[in-house]
Amino acid sequence: VRELAALIDLVVIGLGPLGRSLSTEVKAWMRHCTRPVLAAPLTISAFQHALLAYDGSPKSKEALFVAAYLGERWRTRLTVITVNDPGHGDEAELKYVGQYLELHELAADLVRVSGHAPEQILKAVTDRGCDVLLMGSYTYSPLVEVVRGTAVNWLLRDTPVSVLVCR
Repeated sequence: VRELAALIDLVVIGLGPLGRSLSTEVKAWMRHCTRPVLAAPLTISAFQHALLAYDGSPKSKEALFVAAYLGERWRTRLTVITVNDPGHGDEAELKYVGQYLELHELAADLVRVSGHAPEQILKAVTDRGCDVLLMGSYTYSPLVEVVRGTAVNWLLRDTPVSVLVCR
């Protein structure tokens, strides 16, 4: 899959019912895949309202680029969430997002919350009626993520909507 991904624009994987987990093999190729990965649960997404989980990392900046594209080309409504997780986040993140979207003449709801990031993101997906979640890929090394856990795995396991993971 990783080799073929170099020839295409998007990799799509299916996800089983809630409570699923990704195999070690899938996690490994997602980590090194050179293209965005759309992880789709059993529900269909019309991409009408996207929630962008933004933390200022280079990978979340790519997700911002994709969100702007969806807003411009598909008229997808955008909501951007940043989570004030211990050790992460400041007001500059939302300011950057606001300026970037303004440059592209796009409006978005900018939301800043505190708490455990994956829980807050899932809550926002449900509360705001989003049908797709955009986010950056894995940030830390696999060893660090084993110790800390990873928002990507948590969200892929528990989200009721499609997730577009940007590299």
